[in-house]
Amino acid sequence: MIHSRNGTSTALRREVIRFAAAVTVIASMVGVSHPLTAAAGSVKWSTVPSPNATTTQANHLNGVACTSTSFCIAAGYYVSSSGYDQTLIEEWNGTSWSIVSSANTSATQNNSLAGVTCLTAADCWAVGSYIPSVAKTLVEEWNGTSWTIVSSPNPTTTQANHLNGVTCVSATDCWAVGSYGTGSTDQTLVEEWNGTSWSIASSPDTGSTQWNQLNAVTCVTSSDCWAAGTGADSSGYDQTLVEQWNGTAWSIVTSPDMSSTESETLTSVTCATSASCWAVGYYQYGTPNQTLSEEWNGTAWSIVATPDTSNLVNNELSGVSCSGTTFCMATGYVVDANGYDQTLVEEWNGTIWNFVSSQNSLYLQTNVLSSVSCTSTSFCMSTGYYTSAGSYSPTLIEEYGLFCTGGNLSLTMPSSASFPGVTLNGTTQTSTLPISFTVDDETGTAAGWNLSISSTTFTNAGSKSLSTSASTVTG
Repeated sequence: MIHSRNGTSTALRREVIRFAAAVTVIASMVGVSHPLTAAAGSVKWSTVPSPNATTTQANHLNGVACTSTSFCIAAGYYVSSSGYDQTLIEEWNGTSWSIVSSANTSATQNNSLAGVTCLTAADCWAVGSYIPSVAKTLVEEWNGTSWTIVSSPNPTTTQANHLNGVTCVSATDCWAVGSYGTGSTDQTLVEEWNGTSWSIASSPDTGSTQWNQLNAVTCVTSSDCWAAGTGADSSGYDQTLVEQWNGTAWSIVTSPDMSSTESETLTSVTCATSASCWAVGYYQYGTPNQTLSEEWNGTAWSIVATPDTSNLVNNELSGVSCSGTTFCMATGYVVDANGYDQTLVEEWNGTIWNFVSSQNSLYLQTNVLSSVSCTSTSFCMSTGYYTSAGSYSPTLIEEYGLFCTGGNLSLTMPSSASFPGVTLNGTTQTSTLPISFTVDDETGTAAGWNLSISSTTFTNAGSKSLSTSASTVTG
């Protein structure tokens, strides 16, 4: 007779099982090791469960900002049952992610958030756009209790206006960047918050007839800010565009390009100090895009090599965050051998950029990381999305933190056991032997385990055997 037990382990657990048996036992267990969040151990990326506003349409998280290990905000959009984009904001409380109610201009207008920043857990901003007829800027503020729409200006009422990134130096000093349409091209858009209202600030372009767009912004101080994006050259090729705020005006600062005849884009920018900033993105290498990173050393921007899985497939970086001059994380996506986008993470160690292992929610599906925020060398969050069946795209969030590798399943049992003696009297008698053994499950997988017990046939010294039905196992 075989006794089988299935269990679920969500924490380190020890269980003692007692069986009454008339036989010897043999036990076996199987299990798989898995990382558990812990106070110490190795630092790695791991997928964190995140909610979705819809289970039939797209859910995308485009930006993330963390102030500590117990507070992060992620912002993006989801597609409603009516087919309209609506704002999506989620909050991390140190344990789990939850959806926070966010504002929309209308349930029958597209509303989308592209970037987010937080000074404290009670002071955050998210920016994007909404579309009544043509796209207009959308700005929302978090006061620690609720998200509300704050009025923001638009350079044009007949062409598209978009805000892609936002940052704050203080509660009375914030910047948002993006682009607006002129009818024939796009031009840079920069807006400033002075503690009372948002206003448009003058920003330069590579040319009035050339495409210009700012994707991200960061500030070291109130007189030292950087914005990064794309500006087309006179030949029409998209080239890297970097602009600096010196406390008085925005100006274009020379940034290098991999080629003057290939398109290049900077998607994110961050600074550890006034003499240590990074901008990342991608450039076109023939047909596929390849990763691109540039470093500011206090004097000039220079290209720093980043690894690519292959120059035959797309490799793109869409977010970067630094915690000091010797630790940065850049996230994005790469196309795998099966043609699917998979998460891409690279780490700066103060000398070079290296690949870092990251997870994907589903195999043979698209997995994209859009942004990243790091508060220390042992804590980062990266957000994005992955694809599921049909048009359903769930949110994707990964955490970089301290994890310990789960242990093993083990079994401890007596080396021998003796049945109580009986006196033969011509009748059928039963001798019962309780045997205790301990199952130690330290995998932390929540996968459960199985325990099997079987008996052998009793044989005496004269090679006489009891029937197989003479012994039973109960428990």
